[in-house]
Amino acid sequence: MKVFAVLALFSCLVAMVIGAQTACQLQRQQEQAKNVVGNFIPKCDADGSYSQVQCHGSTGYCWCADKDGNQLTKSARGKPNC
Repeated sequence: MKVFAVLALFSCLVAMVIGAQTACQLQRQQEQAKNVVGNFIPKCDADGSYSQVQCHGSTGYCWCADKDGNQLTKSARGKPNC
């Protein structure tokens, strides 16, 4: 019985760690789930933070962003040098 309890607890902990998402990953997942053509879907780095360059796929406008996704520069066509 103790082994079962330990395994159950371990399984819950693993699920929490694997299931933990960053703000970028969560926003990306939420936007993709909307299935709306033309909505902005953020790009996340491997560590889960917002990518330095964000682009709106439908318009071609891009901007520099900080690790929290805040826009640092004005939008411009093409990829900015961040």
